[in-house]
Amino acid sequence: MSKLQTILLCIVCTLLGAFIGAFSIGRYLGSLYEPRGPLNAQVAAMQAMSVIKRIQENHQQDALELEEIELDGQIITLGFYAREGSKLSKQEAKQALRRIASHRKKFPYSSTEPELKRGVEEALSLANQTP
Repeated sequence: MSKLQTILLCIVCTLLGAFIGAFSIGRYLGSLYEPRGPLNAQVAAMQAMSVIKRIQENHQQDALELEEIELDGQIITLGFYAREGSKLSKQEAKQALRRIASHRKKFPYSSTEPELKRGVEEALSLANQTP
């Protein structure tokens, strides 16, 4: 094999390795942030089961509190998408935040955790911002 062929082979292998590595890492990291990943499904199922159990045991206020906490988490996630965009467009995220803000006006709720409260307020403030 000539020196030129060896260099070309090294360049091709390097580029191919970089492409395969980037693709593999991208898929792995993407799965960590996938909103409908297995972990999220497991957490959502456990949350739903807990709410259903509380309703069945006539603990509606506890069930409502769990749902409000879940909604706070989703509001913060939507706030991220409204700021940064991603799999969910900024417009779609803001539209969802507008509906949630309207709901929260009718049925006020505020977390007792200061950081969570601040995150929710910041996210809901994005609802009516124009690009």
